[in-house]
Amino acid sequence: MIQLESKTAAHLALPQQQLKTNLALVLVLLLALPLGLNGFRPISNATAAAAAQTPVKKCPISNCIPSACKLTGSSWSCSACSFQRLPNAKRNECVCPAGKIPSDDRRCATCPADSYCPAAATNINIDPAALIRPCPANTLSAQGASKLSDCVNAPGYSYKFSTQGGKAAVTALPCPADSYCVGLAKQPQCTPCSRGFKTDPADEPGSATSPAVCVPPPGYQLTPGSSRTLMPCPSGSFKGSYGTGNCTSCQAAVGKGFTTAAEGAESEEECRELLPGYALLWQGRVLLDAAGWDGSTAGLSTKLCPQGYVCLGGPPAAYGLPQPCPRAMLTVGEGADSTAACLTPPGWFLPQDTSLAMQECPSGTWKKDWDRASSCSPCGNSGPWLSEKSVQVQLLNLDTGGPSGTLDVRGARRCCYIQPGMGVLANDTGEGGFWVSDAQMLLDAIVCPPATYGIAGNRYLPDGLIEFKGFACVACAPGMITAGEQYRAAAYVSSSGEVVAVSEGGFVDGKACTNRPGWGFNTNTFSGNESTECAAGSYNAANNLQPCTSCPMGTTTYAAASTTAADCAIYLPGWGAGSNGEAAKCPQGSFAGAKVTVGTKCTACPEGTTTPAAGATSPSQCSLCGPGYGGPDKSSCTKCSGGFFQPADTSQQILTGSMQCMLCPTGRAFSYSYTPELPADVYYPPATSVIGASSSEQCLSDFAQTVDGAFFLELRLNEEYAALGTNTSVYTLRECIQACREQGACAAATFNYESRSCSLWKPGSSSSSSSSSSSSDAATLAAAGGIAFKTWMSTYGPDDKPSGGGGNSGGGGYYDYNPYDPSPPPPTDYGIVGNAVKKPLTPQSLGSGYFTFWPNATAALASIAPGVLQQSAADSLSGCLAACTMDSLCSGALFGAYDAASGAIAEVAPGVKCLRLKGSAVEGDPRRTFVKAKDVALR
Repeated sequence: MIQLESKTAAHLALPQQQLKTNLALVLVLLLALPLGLNGFRPISNATAAAAAQTPVKKCPISNCIPSACKLTGSSWSCSACSFQRLPNAKRNECVCPAGKIPSDDRRCATCPADSYCPAAATNINIDPAALIRPCPANTLSAQGASKLSDCVNAPGYSYKFSTQGGKAAVTALPCPADSYCVGLAKQPQCTPCSRGFKTDPADEPGSATSPAVCVPPPGYQLTPGSSRTLMPCPSGSFKGSYGTGNCTSCQAAVGKGFTTAAEGAESEEECRELLPGYALLWQGRVLLDAAGWDGSTAGLSTKLCPQGYVCLGGPPAAYGLPQPCPRAMLTVGEGADSTAACLTPPGWFLPQDTSLAMQECPSGTWKKDWDRASSCSPCGNSGPWLSEKSVQVQLLNLDTGGPSGTLDVRGARRCCYIQPGMGVLANDTGEGGFWVSDAQMLLDAIVCPPATYGIAGNRYLPDGLIEFKGFACVACAPGMITAGEQYRAAAYVSSSGEVVAVSEGGFVDGKACTNRPGWGFNTNTFSGNESTECAAGSYNAANNLQPCTSCPMGTTTYAAASTTAADCAIYLPGWGAGSNGEAAKCPQGSFAGAKVTVGTKCTACPEGTTTPAAGATSPSQCSLCGPGYGGPDKSSCTKCSGGFFQPADTSQQILTGSMQCMLCPTGRAFSYSYTPELPADVYYPPATSVIGASSSEQCLSDFAQTVDGAFFLELRLNEEYAALGTNTSVYTLRECIQACREQGACAAATFNYESRSCSLWKPGSSSSSSSSSSSSDAATLAAAGGIAFKTWMSTYGPDDKPSGGGGNSGGGGYYDYNPYDPSPPPPTDYGIVGNAVKKPLTPQSLGSGYFTFWPNATAALASIAPGVLQQSAADSLSGCLAACTMDSLCSGALFGAYDAASGAIAEVAPGVKCLRLKGSAVEGDPRRTFVKAKDVALR
């Protein structure tokens, strides 16, 4: 082993660079030794001595690994290089391998894309760029290509490899028309487009890089629903470009009525043919003759083939021009495309002689349809029938197609008529007394014989004869005869136009029927005047050819054959005297039997009961509970208690079979947000009502926000506050309201969300506010006035549906969770109840129209903050309350002594009889006031 320890001191004395050099030499010697035990190379002492005496020479080959550098004689060789380099063929230089070129840091850089870099014999004094060989035109390569064959064809080009003069050559040619190549795979040929698909000649060479360049050529489009097959442009369309677009219709490009001669049109110029049913317009006129026309469709337009013409379509200059209908026939309208559309109009026919033009139907005949019938239909089977041209056929303008006039024709059965003094006999040929069809009609026109009379003027037939029974001559009543020339037709006109004298009969009016003395007449029967006995409920004073006179409505006679109006002395069952003494149906809740003397009122049902409808005729029909009453059956009907009602409409009782009072609807919601961060606190109050409530309008929320939009009412605590309980902290608004609900004298409760405290308020004195009778309240109101608070219906009426929203918008109508009030959500049936009808006085969303009254205005005035009260000019209680009702921010009104007889009120303050209470709606105010609906004051 080489002993280095003895030289440590000497090494420390050497300069640092020299020390590094010596250590490197030692490491080289150690690496050159054969490996022995423990990884060291043993050498002999002689070898070590020689090595110590022979100077070490540095390898002159750049980038050669020192251990791979060898000196043989005077020549150096390298068997392994660093920095990605390889020994060259002579092993006298480390060069970059194929696909790489020398870089400035003695390393090798990757050959750039679209080129190749073969290995060089030497890298010394060579510009690296000189070692880069560009790929041939239209070929590409990845980075690090080392040979020409690494260059592949670019997309849109085919690949060809050849040898020229012993050298390899690569060429890339652009794809020919109607083919493409995705490239990069040395494809020797481009792929042809699918059958029928073409490439656009305007595309740049080499741009055919995918199947997408193969598109439908002009005159073709993709088959609907397919991207691989083509179809030619249908007739009447064209396509002039390459691409996947659809063919353009001639109608869109040129105008209505134009088409092409065949499929596959490639330009708009091919839209030169006319569609069948269309004609050309030239200078605003239909082109009927091609003379003077150059044949160009430029600037021309079309219209539907004119009435009376046929347009077969095709080249306009040839058979595309309109052709007139044969034999002067017409078409129903415009747009005819064959002579089959040429017909005779109603009231005209086509003679069997083909040399004749169509002709009009003569008088006494008619024809309804457009057809080619050879004759017209007769008006009847026999008799002097006539017909007139009273039907109009619309004629159309040749050039514009608009109306140009009418043709009067005998075009319907209603053109047929008979003359005065005549009738029509309908000889029935159908089954059951009805016509099976018009073709089976057998109608005879006759002059009405004596003792009968016919029509007074011309009478026309109906268009359809099904169930037609004719116009019969009316027979006079039995025992009557006809007389009087003034009621008779002297002559008639025959179908041929001859005037014929009437020898007998021909009467035109029932006045020609004279009567024998002692007969009465009824002119309202089907058979005409007949003598009839006046039935019960009618009378006739004399035999005067007049019908019997009916008794006044609701009255009748004791028997038939009455002679005077005085006999109408009793009511019909279910009728009685009305409010003004007139006969009227017994109103619901009353009844009247038979033979009740005129002037007697209907009998009222027992208290609490009513009838299903007006006009009851017996007490047994008092079978339902009346308005405001309910019970298990009609014998147990009692007044509805608070919170229930029974409407006057008995349909619910009849429908359900239950007479119990109906529960007042609920669903009114009062919403309030103390802070924007917390959800709205929505309160759903229970419902209360007056005792014996007869409509849901009387169902009120037992506690309600002061007004919708004003949430807090400034109420001072009065001297009797202690009697109601001290100001206590509660957890929720509900508990605060419940505390007021449990104390009869409490009129309002204010909840503070900030302190979660509850304040209860009562107006007036102990004696008045604690009273439970309406009579004592009324006495106090009369003596000392009082305060009236607005109330709200227990649900939303048709005019105040909730609009949503929270915060200070009020009446939200939605439910949000409130962390301060973990009460359950509203019932599942909560919502708008449509049968809650408000009083007419109440404007939209301003209250129910009812007020809760608390007597003693003086005591109430002392417990209300002055800023809440506003003067009103009203001097009556109704005017005072109406002013509050119409004020959206008014919570109630304070008024002086009340005179029930006149409705007047006294002063509640000097010069003031009515004070309105204004609520507050300040954003973020923690206080919220609810007012109690006091049932006793509503009775």
